[in-house]
Formats: sequence, structure tokens, C-alpha cells
Amino acid sequence: MSGSRLAAKEEKAASKAKEQRLLLFGRTLERIVQLGEGVLGGKRISLEEIFPSEEKKTPPAGAQVKEAQNQHEGEALPVILLVRGPNGSGKSTLLSETAKSLPYHSETLVCHEGWTKPFHTLEELFHSLKNKIEDFDRTLERNRWGLAHLFPSLFSEPESEAPDKYAFFEACARSILEAASKKPLLLLVDNLDWADPAVVEFFAFLGRSLRQAQGTEDESSLTRRRRSGFSESYGPVAPRLLILASCAPPAEADDPTSEAIEKLLSEPFVRKLDLPPLEKTALQKLLAAAGLPKIPNGGGGKLKELTEGNALLTRLLAEELKQTGETDPGKLVAQAEKIRAQGII
Repeated sequence: MSGSRLAAKEEKAASKAKEQRLLLFGRTLERIVQLGEGVLGGKRISLEEIFPSEEKKTPPAGAQVKEAQNQHEGEALPVILLVRGPNGSGKSTLLSETAKSLPYHSETLVCHEGWTKPFHTLEELFHSLKNKIEDFDRTLERNRWGLAHLFPSLFSEPESEAPDKYAFFEACARSILEAASKKPLLLLVDNLDWADPAVVEFFAFLGRSLRQAQGTEDESSLTRRRRSGFSESYGPVAPRLLILASCAPPAEADDPTSEAIEKLLSEPFVRKLDLPPLEKTALQKLLAAAGLPKIPNGGGGKLKELTEGNALLTRLLAEELKQTGETDPGKLVAQAEKIRAQGII
């Protein structure tokens, strides 16, 4: 294959991938990328555009517009963004697509159910940074007093004395922020709702530490941290860090991690984005991408009801529909209802 034909093929594949991203996430991905460019790249962005005020039913006019703009211009950008949605809504894919769309160093931390080491994701993160960030091994060595006991694999000699929780938090925060002062860092935390509550608490601590390092922490919080003996030095350059975490909606029953996440959401440096269900047009396009014909006569509404607008359910349903061999568009909805009724998906 010639170079020009190969380039055309790659361009077509990239265009198709972009179309799929827009199909699944649309404006949501654009908003997150825009936030990343503001936090990590220092670009001037409008918070009102990324996080429009939900309570405003009609756009303000005249002086109200100017007042709203002034309020947002004086507001620090969030450093933690929680993307919430049910299983199969595309949260993990959205995190991955965000990393592809931003020209900054990214690291992915995946939380697992049934953890035996609550902070295993941080230990894996430090191993990765040790290989990718210049002199990060020296950063770890400077903070070994708080890390070596729980993360012995990072050091040649373990630390016998266990640090208290906040000393451990400080050592972890200092290490991450020193890395983020050398190059902008995007942390992708998948399935935060599966983490130990202490992990969620640490991210709140990390967010406050970042705010303090950037000089944007509120005075009352800074006073509390000074009284606890927290160090204020991270490096010669203010760190640039954005934490993008995915999680499911709050659990109905009492759940310590869900409670920790709700507490995290009360922090001023945290925002959330709830992934909306896919619209009928997007669901139809997912079926078309699977090689199925368009469902006619209002069948899109029934399809949305059957799949709850869930991207994963729609893809699984499309695969099952293909296996039936049904090609009559008018009969696809009936087949879909049958598949759902049988509990196949």
C-alpha cells in the first residue's frame, strides 16, 4: 500500500473514531477537554460555559450577564472533576478519550472491588512516575519517611515505623505535586466508587494541598493545615494537576465510600458532571454502526426505553439483534423487546 493511501486510510479511521466520540459524548468531552486546557495549559476559559448554572431557567440580561461573568472570572478552576453515570454509560471510555484529546502527561489509576491494599493505585502510580518523570526517584527518597512503610517496593530498604494517616497523606501529596511541578499531570481515576473510603479522603487532601501550593486555598483551611504542621513547599514551579475520576451514582444503602464521595463533592475545588442517557438519534446511529437498519415510526423511543439510553446495553442489544438475522426494520423493536424480556442482556 502506498504512503498516500495508507495516510488516507488512517485519516478515515481517525475521522470515524472522532465521530464515535462525538456520538457518545458530544459536548461533554469538549467541556472536559476545555477544563483540562485551562487547568493544565493555563488557557483562559469560561467556567460558566463549562458548568452552566443549573438553577438559571432563563439567561440573564444586561448588567446581570456582566455580574455573572465577573463572579466566574474570580473563581479558581476546579482541580477534581467527578464524572458520574451508571455502569455501561461510557465513563471509562470518556476518561481514555480525554487523555487522547489533551497533549499532557496522563496516568490512569484503576480502583478494584475486593481490595486488599487500599492504596495499591498510588503505589502503582509512583512506580510509573519513577520511570517517566525525571529525578522522581529523588522525590520519593525525600518523602520516604511517609511512604516506605506502606510502599516498600519503591525503596531498597523498608521503613519499620508506620506513619500516621496524615503524615502518609502529606508524603503522597508532596510526591505527586512535585511531579506536577515538573510537567502538567492529568490523573485519571477509574471506578472511584470501588475504592476504600480513605482513598477518597486522600484525594480531598491532595486537592487542598494543590490549592495551597497554587496560593488559592481559603484562609480557614490553610490555618487548619498550618496548625497540623503541614509543609508548604513543593518545588520551584507551582504544580499543574487535574484529577478526572469516574464513579457510579450514590448507593442507596449506607455505603462508606459513597458517603466519602459526597463529602468530597462539598469541597470548593471539586465539580461533577453527570453523564446523560443517549438520545434516540445517538442510539439509532449505534445500531447503524453495527450494520442494522434504522428503526422506523417512533421505534427510537421504544429503543431508548429498552436500553435506558445506555451505550453498553445498546451495543450488546445490537449484537444480539444481528444474531437473529432479522433484516426487517419494522420487526427489530419486537425482537429487541423479546431479547430484553428473556434476560439475555
